[in-house]
Amino acid sequence: MIYTFVGALDEGDTFGSIRGNGKTASMTYYALAFYNAGYTILSNYKTLFSEYLNSKEIRKKIFEEDLHYIVICIDELQLLLNSLGEKKTLIIDFVHELLAQTRKRDVESFCTSQRYFDLHKRFRSQNDICLRPYKFHTIDEDIVIELISNEEDFIPYLCLKDRCPYEHTIAIFQLINPSMNLLNRGRQILFTEEESSNYFPEDIKISPIFRAKEIGKLYNQFQIIKKEEV
Repeated sequence: MIYTFVGALDEGDTFGSIRGNGKTASMTYYALAFYNAGYTILSNYKTLFSEYLNSKEIRKKIFEEDLHYIVICIDELQLLLNSLGEKKTLIIDFVHELLAQTRKRDVESFCTSQRYFDLHKRFRSQNDICLRPYKFHTIDEDIVIELISNEEDFIPYLCLKDRCPYEHTIAIFQLINPSMNLLNRGRQILFTEEESSNYFPEDIKISPIFRAKEIGKLYNQFQIIKKEEV
């Protein structure tokens, strides 16, 4: 399956932040769970547990190898798709090959993008789940759970800064029927362990709430993903 972590839907979406909101941390958090379950992780950014490949090398593997028990992690997916330029057939071929690999029971793909609707529509039409992390100005997970469970307005508790010296807790929501319609953006629900069990293998159990600092130790937070020719 294909899971995309986003900061916003489009330029008109001002709820939360698009940079530094925990997209890569959330992808790393989920990838770690699969790694601990015996999967090999391929990523275009450096972590302590994955095999690092640049975007071109990942694309080569997707096209040429029969992958199994693999999780593909692509940070800043829009850069990879944009590198294909206006060559529509290349984009279609890439999406179809990624889709073919992830339709296997033992292959998953995690991707990030600052804005969901910046991604090519061919990819969006095949994306299975859109996930959006929110970064809270607290390290008390119980406070975050209480805010969400009581359906309170948690905007005042969010950290909207790209760079912030304080510690944070991140909560991951699933976006249902995301839309560019300003009057109806779709809805969002906390991506609970029960919800995620509908998609993940039975042995993968993951809470949607985690402390950012602990996951931040596992990958290079200062690495810049560059646009590469594919």
